[in-house]
Amino acid sequence: MKRLFTLLVVLMLATFTACGGGPEIDGSSDEAFKKSITEVRNSLEPEKASEFDKALMVIGFKSMGNVMSSMKSPEDMMANMKKDLDGKNAEQVMKLAKEIREESKKK
Repeated sequence: MKRLFTLLVVLMLATFTACGGGPEIDGSSDEAFKKSITEVRNSLEPEKASEFDKALMVIGFKSMGNVMSSMKSPEDMMANMKKDLDGKNAEQVMKLAKEIREESKKK
């Protein structure tokens, strides 16, 4: 009975770890940001990596539009993008891009 309980605990932990979504983006610095984006991309299957890259472009274009409309600097764009993506995994980034696309269709 104790072994069964231990096995169940291990399986539950493995399931929760697998559902964690993989590596996350670190927006604490430019270097950490670039490195973590590469790590996230490399953790994906090729098809998902392509979708992830497209999502980053959508989010980047939104940040660029925000900078241009408010006459802020490109550094502000990068800072906003790091803030928006910090702590997100690939699925969360793709979900954010989808929300941005849907929002822009409404306009």
